[in-house]
Amino acid sequence: MTESVRSPLSAASGGGGGCCGDTQGGSAILLRQSAVFVMTFGPAVAVGSYVALLGWYEHFYRSKELVLWMRFAVLVPYPIHLLLRDRLIPRFERSCGVRTAYFCQLALMQLIVALLMVLWMLMPNRQLGPVVPVLCFGVLLGACTAPFMHASVKVAEAMDPSLVVFAQLGSMLGTAMPVAAVIFSGCWPTAGHAQVRIVLLVPMTICVADMLFLALLHLRTTIFDTAFLLLEENLSSSSHAGGSRGHSAPRASSNARNVSWFGAVMKGIGLKQLETDADAGFFTVPVWIWWWIVAQALGGSFDLGILALACYFGDDNMTHELVLLALLASASGQCALLFLRRTRWLDFAPMHALIIACWYIRVFLGALLGATLAGIFAPSFGFLQVLWFAFHFNSVMQGSLTDATTTSSFVPGSMRESVANISSTCDAVSMLAGLGGALFVSAHVSSHVQIS
Repeated sequence: MTESVRSPLSAASGGGGGCCGDTQGGSAILLRQSAVFVMTFGPAVAVGSYVALLGWYEHFYRSKELVLWMRFAVLVPYPIHLLLRDRLIPRFERSCGVRTAYFCQLALMQLIVALLMVLWMLMPNRQLGPVVPVLCFGVLLGACTAPFMHASVKVAEAMDPSLVVFAQLGSMLGTAMPVAAVIFSGCWPTAGHAQVRIVLLVPMTICVADMLFLALLHLRTTIFDTAFLLLEENLSSSSHAGGSRGHSAPRASSNARNVSWFGAVMKGIGLKQLETDADAGFFTVPVWIWWWIVAQALGGSFDLGILALACYFGDDNMTHELVLLALLASASGQCALLFLRRTRWLDFAPMHALIIACWYIRVFLGALLGATLAGIFAPSFGFLQVLWFAFHFNSVMQGSLTDATTTSSFVPGSMRESVANISSTCDAVSMLAGLGGALFVSAHVSSHVQIS
């Protein structure tokens, strides 16, 4: 019985063919897709649940500033992770092994997230009490969930690149799941602690189930063996390359460290695209890619700033509904990208009309929301909700399309990792700038914007 279970898994995980092309291993294909899906599903539900309760906390503590700081607390670990992951994660993998490292990152961390949900349910909430525990919990939750997407994508790419879409699908559906939990439990701003605990029970249960499922696959099957072998080879090759560079050219390595990534980007912006795919550093990267990365960072900073200021568009009920709409818009925007990838629209990159149109729509809708926040524009209650949903839906879709048509398709293979690192650094800086800008604006904006 054991051999009959392990055989299709071994056939799918070993050998040459990709899993999605193996017609004789349908159950193994489904198992791989499910494994990649649950790697991101539970953590996304946990973070989404924290965000979905912002309106409830605003009503409970009678504080709009708390909502802003809660958003800051749960998001600030993400840019820190983007900046440090390329240094810390390889060290962790070398110290304990690739297999153990990814088991801890993807399976055991889900159990920790589930325990955090239990701690959250038991955490006392007093209207006159300190709010520091709520903020500390947000930082801890963000720090625990930040590595999941990066680790899941790496494992999925090592298994079969076509499986990456299931990691994105898990994150997408996980973002929308708390909205359903809030609606079915009736957890509105005036609800009691019982409804809040029902909402938190959903991510706790999902994370425990995901942990058990991934642990079973890791310990009892060979489904991840090929992926781990490939990741070990990549880790060892990068270690040898780094070591040989350090011994052969220490002075060049020292000089390279003195060149900032910002200077490299600014230098690359002024270069012309070469007609060769040879490895010539930044000269092989098309100029428009640098402009898209900068534009994407600026847009992401503004998007996050507007999102963090959701509590200043109205009362706690408005905050609650805008937060839920933002979660739905994020999931819908990613879903739209999955649909577009099945069409030929992306073949018109790099500067095709869809991305440019989405960018102008993004600027227009963002200007309307900024005018509303400043009291210059006073839309109706329903129109503000439509405007808010359309802005975040368009921003997520346009940002994802930009990423799909830059580092994924039009960067030479030798420079793909470097461009991805620069893009991640820009994203991290834009997140910190957006959150900092929101904190600055909150100190000067009125507590309520009158919505006619």
